[in-house]
Amino acid sequence: MGSNPAGPTSLPLLAPLNTASYPSAGYAPLRYDTRDNGSVCLTHVLLPADREPPPKTAASIARGLVRALGARPTFTLLHVGDPKDMPAVCLGIPEEATWERVVRNGSVVDEILELAARLPADLIAMTTRRDRGFLDALRGSTTAHVICHTPCPILAIPQA
Repeated sequence: MGSNPAGPTSLPLLAPLNTASYPSAGYAPLRYDTRDNGSVCLTHVLLPADREPPPKTAASIARGLVRALGARPTFTLLHVGDPKDMPAVCLGIPEEATWERVVRNGSVVDEILELAARLPADLIAMTTRRDRGFLDALRGSTTAHVICHTPCPILAIPQA
């Protein structure tokens, strides 16, 4: 029997992902289309949008990601609240992607998760902000709550 220099409690560096261990957490990988060439199948990106933090950075990075992957997805820009408060977002070149705007009322986290499951979204791209105080740290951020329950991968972009 050989010795293990890392110790008896070490885990392998590359262990298979057991998705059954994470029934409601957002650990799902991007889907791959293995029928053709194994390329990433990114068909629907959900982009939650509010005035604070502004979605500009997340929208820009998500557009760059899909461009790099050679995908042409549908972006759904989701605002929860009054339609008059929906921020303006540069939607990019129409040939690169299709854009939809959705306005809903209710709990921000619940609406993001419900729409992500209904679409179904392959990716959620959202801007995050730093906690602004004790209560924010105690409650947790919108992004943290979405990450804990998302049905798909999430790209959390820090506010610039």
